[in-house]
Amino acid sequence: MRLNIVLAALLGSAALLAQAQTGAPSRAEVKAEAAKANKAGEIHTGEVEEKMPMTKSNVKRMDVKTEAARANKAGEIQTGEEEPKKVDTKSNMKRADVKADTARANKAGTIPPMGEK
Repeated sequence: MRLNIVLAALLGSAALLAQAQTGAPSRAEVKAEAAKANKAGEIHTGEVEEKMPMTKSNVKRMDVKTEAARANKAGEIQTGEEEPKKVDTKSNMKRADVKADTARANKAGTIPPMGEK
């Protein structure tokens, strides 16, 4: 970080000295210099200072979409800063077993009235 500050100060002072000796550069000169620096990769954007190499994917678009849908359905895709929630929505009980358990609980009076928890 200090190197960046020192480098910026050095470039700034060099630019000021150059302006004092030759006058202010024209708009076209400034634009040309900025375009040259951008093309050379000297202008950084964001927090990353190194350019990442562009790589081609070997995976088909449909495969990526299918995998993303599967991961989303399984709750593996993290949203925000929370840990992903894994919710098991599938029941291991048969419908008849659930009905029988509900009837037993209703008969025993262990089911709370509607609106109460």
